[in-house]
Parts: sequence; C-alpha cells; structure tokens
Amino acid sequence: SESSATSENIDSLKETLKKLRGLSARDLVNHPNFDEIIEAGTRYEVLSSASIGYISLLAKYKTVIKEGLEASQRVHIAQTRAKLLKETAMEKQR
Repeated sequence: SESSATSENIDSLKETLKKLRGLSARDLVNHPNFDEIIEAGTRYEVLSSASIGYISLLAKYKTVIKEGLEASQRVHIAQTRAKLLKETAMEKQR
C-alpha cells in the first residue's frame, strides 16, 4: 500500500540522515553529495511532517559557510606568505 511504501521511504531517509549525524556543518557543506543530503533531508521533512532544522539551515546558509571557509583559506595563505617573506628578509640580512 501507499502508506507502507511511504513508511519504508521515511525509514530509509532517516537511516541515511542518521549516518551523517556526527559530521560538522563544514564537513556536510563540503561533502561531495551535499545536494543529495539536502534533498534527502527535505524529503524526510515533508514525508514525516517532522522538522529537521539542521538540514534546512545548512541549505539556507550553504553559501555563507562556503564563503567563510574560502575567506579562512585566504587568510591562511596570506599569513604563510608573510611568514615566508619575513624569513627571506631575515636570511638576506645575514
């Protein structure tokens, strides 16, 4: 019946989402299947009439999280460059 198929689908989605429970927001956003995770979360939310705000928030803030990660990487690169330039300048002074 349609009800048992929906129930099986909900259980399947729940298991899929449970496996991701320990991942941080950063890990989830960078996960190669991020879009599928969001889709599964959305389907689960609709089918079960439950709210899983974490998945919804990830979808909403994906761009912000990714931009933050990129900015963090740029800062790290700039710090590394500055350190190398300082070391090079000190070597030249010797």
